[in-house]
Amino acid sequence: METQLQNCSSTRRNIQERTCKSTPQHIHMNKMFNIIQVQLNTMVGDNKTCSSDFTLIGLFTHGATSGFLFSIICAVFFMAMIVNGVMIFLIHIDPYLHTPMYFLLSHLSFIDMMYISTIVPKMLVNYLVGKGTISFAACTAQHFLYMGFVGAEFFLLGLMAYDRYVAICNPLRYPVLMSHRVCWMILASSWFGGALDSFLLTPITMSLPFCSSRKINHFFCEAPTMLRLACGDKAAYEMILGHSSTIMGSMEVYNTSSTDFTLMGLFNKKDISGLLFAIVSIIFFTALMANGIMIFLIHTDSRLHTPMYFLLSHLSFIDMMYISTIVPKMLVDYLLGQRTISFMGCTAQHFLYLTLVGAEFFLLGLMAYDRYVAICNPLRYPVLMSRQVCWMIIAGSWFGGFLDGFLLTPITMTFPFCNSREINHFFCEAPAVLSLACADTALYETVMYVCCVLMLLIPFSVVIASYAQILTTVHHMSSVEGRKKAFATCSSHMTVVTLFYGAAMYTYMLPHSYHSPAQDTVFSVFYTILTPMLNPLIYSLRNKDVTGALKRAMGRFKCTQKVSGDVF
Repeated sequence: METQLQNCSSTRRNIQERTCKSTPQHIHMNKMFNIIQVQLNTMVGDNKTCSSDFTLIGLFTHGATSGFLFSIICAVFFMAMIVNGVMIFLIHIDPYLHTPMYFLLSHLSFIDMMYISTIVPKMLVNYLVGKGTISFAACTAQHFLYMGFVGAEFFLLGLMAYDRYVAICNPLRYPVLMSHRVCWMILASSWFGGALDSFLLTPITMSLPFCSSRKINHFFCEAPTMLRLACGDKAAYEMILGHSSTIMGSMEVYNTSSTDFTLMGLFNKKDISGLLFAIVSIIFFTALMANGIMIFLIHTDSRLHTPMYFLLSHLSFIDMMYISTIVPKMLVDYLLGQRTISFMGCTAQHFLYLTLVGAEFFLLGLMAYDRYVAICNPLRYPVLMSRQVCWMIIAGSWFGGFLDGFLLTPITMTFPFCNSREINHFFCEAPAVLSLACADTALYETVMYVCCVLMLLIPFSVVIASYAQILTTVHHMSSVEGRKKAFATCSSHMTVVTLFYGAAMYTYMLPHSYHSPAQDTVFSVFYTILTPMLNPLIYSLRNKDVTGALKRAMGRFKCTQKVSGDVF
């Protein structure tokens, strides 16, 4: 095995030395460098000692029963998610369950949902993709999250026994001994114990030298199975680190590793790159300021403490978050004169983007329901759009976004990218990344298409149904003033929905034969950069309540300045 590793390292260094030459005869070698590296990684067989990937043996090793096991695990996983989700939902909405025991039980259900999600989705995706590898970084993250969630559950289950002891042995003192503050202290202690477990054990486990077989005889990165792969020879470990440093030093001329991508970006035309940089910078800072002001006004002005503006403040928050996952990286790269993004950075950007945009899809759809209730059932509005319902809408939107991110990101980023690693886009969007894959992505693209159709059409259907009822109600209104007010409150939302959903539908629902990289870039700029700026402007400029709140805030500011001047 050591001979294979040394041959692999020396062969790779020879290739890098040849590809570093800048003569015309060797320029084409630079383009082939990543492909040759992938081929070299296969020289050592299944152990993959040239890379940091591990191979998970998994549960689906027996071909005769693998499909049956896959079905069972899928059913168990989704059942666990549904049952725990229903448990949390019932405890949250039913006042009879608002007791310390059920408060702790709801958090136990949440932990269960989290830690089963750190293990099972990766296993299912590996089976569907037909591979059992997991990168070192992903293995470390899985080990860290698993240890944290399971550790938190250990502590929480122990402390829940104390709750039962107090309830049965000291029932009269139960409200004092298990107050709301004590419950939160129990939760904080449980999470602290889990985090301490992760931070102590994960660095030690993953810093060991894994110089033997990299086959993990398990279905996830659990500590005991990881330790079986470690070799304790300190000298051998230092020798491997020395080889690694030599290889990394010889690759500095590329300013990238074999797992880096190159984002072609928006600033690839030198004649207009400076102008585009200035425009994007202005849009970015305007979006942050406008959304920040919107959140500030809604939070400080009591007249805007209504369900509509509560949801609007969260819309502004999402806009600020998802424009920040894309634009800062692009602007910094332009200033530094580089266009690379690491594999982990690309994965994180892809996940955050999908999560935040998915959350906005659902939130915009459910905001239409708020307008429907306000216009079609105004007398029941305080009940149908209570504070509890508003938080359920927010939670549902975030859950939909996280589901989108957790489903699509692992599959997208596990494809082998053995072609050119130049992403013809300004961020790691799924269609642009998939175009680099050298595997058959037809099945996944179909699954992603269906997923995006559901993510877009379900909220959009809610919008259409809500506004159909609204138009019917407005049509039967006898008051002209009432019609104007109804159209004023709905037109802003419809404008935002049309802009956001229209561009997203083009990107994700139109067949690839109708796409071109230039068109994809334009539409992506529209709903990832322009829309977060336009949303608060549309709602503020077309809304008298917001403009009134802004005037009152400016008036209070002027009064404060005047009082300060009089004092001095």
